[in-house]
Amino acid sequence: MNHQQKNAISPEHEYLGISKSFAYGLQHVLTMYGGIVAPPLIIGTAAGLSSAQIGMLIAAALFVGGLATLIQTIGTKYLGAKLPLVQGVSFAGVATMVAIITTGGGLPAVYGAVIAASLIGLCLAPYFSKIIRFFPPVVTGCVITIIGLSLLPVAIRWMMGGNNKAPDWGSVENISLALLTLGIVIVLNMLPQASIRRLSILLAIVAGTILAYFMGFGDFRQVSSGAWLQFPHLFAFGLPTFELSAILSMLIVTLVIMTETTADIIAV
Repeated sequence: MNHQQKNAISPEHEYLGISKSFAYGLQHVLTMYGGIVAPPLIIGTAAGLSSAQIGMLIAAALFVGGLATLIQTIGTKYLGAKLPLVQGVSFAGVATMVAIITTGGGLPAVYGAVIAASLIGLCLAPYFSKIIRFFPPVVTGCVITIIGLSLLPVAIRWMMGGNNKAPDWGSVENISLALLTLGIVIVLNMLPQASIRRLSILLAIVAGTILAYFMGFGDFRQVSSGAWLQFPHLFAFGLPTFELSAILSMLIVTLVIMTETTADIIAV
């Protein structure tokens, strides 16, 4: 090995400069926001929470997502992939959590099931990592494709307006705005400049937001009415309860998420 090869920097540690690093990082965070905000909205609505309580649930999800991102990217001896990953909220557990809530367990049972299943998953992680050899590209490609296809109904509901009880559900304005934003992503990805293709999602979000404002969707009054800084309340929804059936259900979900995460990390 020559001196140049020895001192070569791997792609994930390459410094791209402040402007590119900020732009790519911002794109990752903004893209991640949709995936983190949607599950608490669905679960909070199923639990009958108020708007303020759902906001607290979303804030908690964002905080934990940021903390998990730091652990994954910086890493320690036993935790973290040390790869440029942004941790979000998986949609895989939404249906199970809603089922736990609607069958009488409520949010405390959901929290208890998540805590117990996560601890079991943490104990299984060293053994789970040994099955990577059973994840060739054809398997990981199929898993990631299935994940994308499974999210299509969510995307379609958002295109329709997000709330099937709203009077503008499925309106021409909602669908047109979604298609225009999708069109911007496609056009940007067809341009020869690699930097613009990498920023296509971020640029499409900005352009779509501007279009939404001029179409009458831009109402930020509720944002300005909230507190700029507020400390979280521990056990705001009650102490967690541990129900065996809920824990077993969430353990299955945890194994699915571990498989999904394994495929994502291998792809990166």
